[in-house]
Amino acid sequence: MKKFSVIIVVVVVAIFVVNFSSCYYDKEEYLYNQNAGCTDTVSTYNGQIKAIINQNCAFSGCHSGSSPSSGIGLETYALTKTAAQNGFMCTINWEAGCSKMPKNANQLGACDREVLQRWINRGYPEN
Repeated sequence: MKKFSVIIVVVVVAIFVVNFSSCYYDKEEYLYNQNAGCTDTVSTYNGQIKAIINQNCAFSGCHSGSSPSSGIGLETYALTKTAAQNGFMCTINWEAGCSKMPKNANQLGACDREVLQRWINRGYPEN
């Protein structure tokens, strides 16, 4: 009977060890964390948003000047905030049913998209 108890304990311990030692997540974001530094960035218009917009949307001439593309100007805080309030993340995230922006270019990187979304979630802070 004592031998049977020892076998039961060994089996239970073996099951425990196998189950908990096999929890390994081989996901790229965990292994390489390409967004390191992105999650601790405070998103403000003058801090990060303006640079992202200027680099990808306004300086290219698409959403600036006297006749911006689709009538959507992104040269100022007020114009960018209005566009964000009207769903520009749909275009930035390339969601179904939305135009893919930036047009004829690669999608914005995950960190830039995260910073833009955080800015929106925080209520569009300017400074």
